[in-house]
Amino acid sequence: MTKIELTIYVLALVGVGACGISGAAAAIRKKLDLFGVMFVAAVTGLGGGIIRDILLSNLPPSMFQDPAFIIVSALSSLVIFLIAHFFQHFFQQKHRHWDFILNFIDAVGLGAFTVLGINTALSKGFQDNAFFLVFIGMTTGIGGGILRDILLDEIPSIFTKHVYAIATIAGAVLYVTLYLYARVEEFWCVLLTVVTVTVLRVLAAIFHWNFPKAYK
Repeated sequence: MTKIELTIYVLALVGVGACGISGAAAAIRKKLDLFGVMFVAAVTGLGGGIIRDILLSNLPPSMFQDPAFIIVSALSSLVIFLIAHFFQHFFQQKHRHWDFILNFIDAVGLGAFTVLGINTALSKGFQDNAFFLVFIGMTTGIGGGILRDILLDEIPSIFTKHVYAIATIAGAVLYVTLYLYARVEEFWCVLLTVVTVTVLRVLAAIFHWNFPKAYK
């Protein structure tokens, strides 16, 4: 396994774990049981990748080819479930420090999945279609979150708060620009994209950056 392949694989596991935690936390606040929490976590952590693989005809999807992904998802959701169980008051009060941690974890997962989507599309030979690369990066990043919110009967957060989708689009455009046009080494494209998406998401959450709505 080359350096970049190892980096991408580690990012995949980090992304699944991070988004799994995000999904589990949302499910816990909806008072789902342990199975429901683990299921929503799996959908959040793996859903974007499944959509990506279907679009790229990469079948069966990666989650069914490597058990490490579902194991990481299950473990991450179990950990957050136990934290919520033993520290119920802290969790239920939505303490600002706890919310910041969850937002940061979710931001890292978003950055990781943006990179994974583009990298997978590149490996399938779509170097000549920059728009498709950006679209796949965005879809991989936000797909799991959309499925999570649908399962929990919520309006998908990408449509309501903190420039969620714009962060992944910005990261995807950066990756494609650096890799295809500036000929930057892929490792640095990956690193800069993850950092960019993460920072944008965190700043948007801190400063409440949102797009305007027709009315409040």
